[in-house]
Amino acid sequence: MKLPDFCLKNVFGLLALGLCFADLSGRDLVLAENGKTAYSIVAADPDSIFGKMAVDDLKYFFRASTGAELPVSRTGTGGRHIYLGMTPETRKFFRGIEPRDQELFIRTHDGNLYIFGGGKFGTLYGVYEFLETQLGIRWFTPYENGTWIPKHEKLIIPELNIRSAPVFQYRYQPNWYVQAPDKAKFYLRNRINENQNAPSREYSTLPLEYAQCHTFFSYIRPDMNAHVWELQWPDPSEKSRTYFKDHPEYFSMGADGKRFPGQLCFSSREMRKELSRRLEIQVASRNGGKGVFNFSAQDVPGPFCCCGGCKALEKKYACSGGPLFDYLIEACNGFMTKYPEAMLSTLAYRKNQTEFPPNVEKLPDNLLIIFAPIDDDVTKTLDHSNNIGTYENLKKWTKLSKNVWIWYYVYYGGPCGVAGRMMKDTALFREAGANGTFYEFNNDFKVGLNFADLNTWLVMKSYWDPRLDAKKKIREFCDFYYGSASGEVVAWLADLEKHRMGIRNYLLWSDGSASWGYYTPEKNIEVQKMFDKWEAMTAREPMANRNIKALRIGSDIELIKSYPEMIGKYPAYKSGSKAVYERIEVRMKETGLEKRNPAVANLILKGLKDSLTVAEVIPLPLPEQFGSITDRKVIRLFPQKSRLTVQNEMKDAAYGLAFGVEVETPEKPFNCGFYDGVAKKFFHLDIPPRDLKKGTFAFYKIGTHKLSSICRIWVHPSWATGCDLGRFFDIDKPDKRWDMYVSLKFTGPAYNGTTGKNRVYIDQLLLIEAK
Repeated sequence: MKLPDFCLKNVFGLLALGLCFADLSGRDLVLAENGKTAYSIVAADPDSIFGKMAVDDLKYFFRASTGAELPVSRTGTGGRHIYLGMTPETRKFFRGIEPRDQELFIRTHDGNLYIFGGGKFGTLYGVYEFLETQLGIRWFTPYENGTWIPKHEKLIIPELNIRSAPVFQYRYQPNWYVQAPDKAKFYLRNRINENQNAPSREYSTLPLEYAQCHTFFSYIRPDMNAHVWELQWPDPSEKSRTYFKDHPEYFSMGADGKRFPGQLCFSSREMRKELSRRLEIQVASRNGGKGVFNFSAQDVPGPFCCCGGCKALEKKYACSGGPLFDYLIEACNGFMTKYPEAMLSTLAYRKNQTEFPPNVEKLPDNLLIIFAPIDDDVTKTLDHSNNIGTYENLKKWTKLSKNVWIWYYVYYGGPCGVAGRMMKDTALFREAGANGTFYEFNNDFKVGLNFADLNTWLVMKSYWDPRLDAKKKIREFCDFYYGSASGEVVAWLADLEKHRMGIRNYLLWSDGSASWGYYTPEKNIEVQKMFDKWEAMTAREPMANRNIKALRIGSDIELIKSYPEMIGKYPAYKSGSKAVYERIEVRMKETGLEKRNPAVANLILKGLKDSLTVAEVIPLPLPEQFGSITDRKVIRLFPQKSRLTVQNEMKDAAYGLAFGVEVETPEKPFNCGFYDGVAKKFFHLDIPPRDLKKGTFAFYKIGTHKLSSICRIWVHPSWATGCDLGRFFDIDKPDKRWDMYVSLKFTGPAYNGTTGKNRVYIDQLLLIEAK
């Protein structure tokens, strides 16, 4: 295996020192030579969970790197020692030093080494800092062969006087990416101190209770069908409580004056009283009243409530989140004061809900703000004109609140260059005064696709110090992970970054890879040749070759998703999509990615099968009304599947397939339309039952509209299916208009007299340049 550059420099430097021992400074320490050491460990706290871990990890990795076994002594009498923690000797020689929480010190003195720190993690972090900086050890991934341990025949360290502390006090890795408790040590070694899925609450500085988002209905549930994060209640009767039927006044009032279960009505004193009662039950019954309990809006856009009382609270606090903030301030200054080790958290989320802070001088210290800029352009950094308003809001929050964490949305899906944005924004977050991180990645990261391991390691390093040299760290990781192909992989990453920075459309976290526009037919061919070359380059490097094959999966997925366009331009690719899919399926297993999260791996493969079914299908000819159009551009689209739709083979469908969904109220007009996510405008088409062409596919005109970078045709009141259109928006022609059509077929007793349920099927969508 190729030796990473960062280790070559360290090893050659040490060898040079070893060859010229006479040139060593009198303050340099020879810690090990030829598998032996004169040093022993003296630990101040060897029996606590992290004191023991500090001893065990130092012994293990020291032995793995040097071959020498470090014995453990109870006292520091006689011989040379490595002192861990605030031993009597440490206090004697470094009197007056009182480390802050998580702060670490590494010092040499009189031939001995001292590693100590503040709080329960400080000394442990010092051990990891020592192992990284002096032995060159890296914990790149928690999976097989993910740790780099350089070998030292002779380990010499210089005089050391290291003092370091994390830039962010709280560094969180969401538990849905850390599925297995056995990975907890990996995150701890990389200084993550908030981990809900660890074997013990002790792994967290500030333990988080339950989910930290969208929890209104976990406490005031409208009915048993509502989406909630389930809580553990000491009294089983509390779990089944629902409120909308008997207390509709607890919930949102719409602009039409009617109550509906969208959010909560905070001007209802009775609702607030019941909410506080249930919140206090949770706080009091969980871990002795310790931890962070979230209370934040359901994941539904729009105002919380249009009643007069809530509108008055919006006015009082000069922001749309006023009703919620009014309650949180009351709760934190009220019943929460009985629990000094508990906090409430809430999301600053959506510009039309809670991203703007309230007009107050200060917020209670026991209120944690999780700033979640979901409306941002994910191709641009916070200081870009597209996102600068968000950054200004963040700085306002940090002036009001003692604790502000960042729920950061890294791009969702596909190979892309996000490291540059992520690293710069992390530094900007700290400059603004945030003290906690809470980054959300996508499903790809759960199985290790698309630079997932690199970005995970990189962001953990930036949590400690966002000013680090990102290019150097990227190369360090790639040298280890991709072997001989490292330089070219780094160059490809730079190309992906350059593409991201050149995107002119405003893209949200949810916009698919097609909207990013990197994988054109030409680029697909270029990338496939690139991976063929890299696989050949690393053929004799098993680990690097495996990682290159794993990295290729993301580009293979993009190839399948764009296959209709590929064969339209390059007919030679016809009949090749199945082989690409089989390669993905095989390599998911061979590279071990499937084992990381089998459920997510199966979900990805299932979605690909849906794409595969139409990848090479030549659709039926368009009806005569469209077939004669030659002077305008025509875009024909297969709809996107959702969890509500069922895929059906249908001979009369354009691609031989259609997505079906039940129509629950066939007597009412059928609802579909167009949504412009930039202008925040809905355009509805309500098709009366009398105008439906029953039992056969027929086109219905949605209207003539301008596209935007965030827009969609939707079908069915639940938005069960449709298609995102943002990738067709041309920023140089923003006023270009398109005639939009959707092809639907209605079946069932209410339509053509057949048996079974009333259903609607969609088989294609059509965009035609408007005259």
